[in-house]
Amino acid sequence: MSERVEIITSSDLRSFLDELNEMKTIAERLRENASPMFQGKRYLTDSALSRRLNICKRTLATYRANGALGYYNLPGKILYSDSDVEIFLQRHYLPPFR
Repeated sequence: MSERVEIITSSDLRSFLDELNEMKTIAERLRENASPMFQGKRYLTDSALSRRLNICKRTLATYRANGALGYYNLPGKILYSDSDVEIFLQRHYLPPFR
C-alpha cells in the first residue's frame, strides 16, 4: 500500500479559503432574504388539539359550528392555528376570585 501525500501551497490554501468565504457570504445573503412559508405559525390537527385540551373531537366540532374557534378546513383535515387557540383560551379565561 502506498499512501499519497499532497503538499498544499499557501496560494492553494488562500484560494480555497477565499472560495469558502464567498460561499459563506452567499449563504448569509440567502438567509437574510429568505422568508419562512408560515411566518413562525404552528398548526394543530383536530386530534392533537383534542388531546392537548383533554376534550373530545365532538366538542371541537361544536366550537367550530358555533364560530367560537377559527380553523382551516383542508380536504380531509382540520387544522387550528396555535395563535387562534391561544386567543380562544384567553377569551374564556376566568380569573380566580377571592
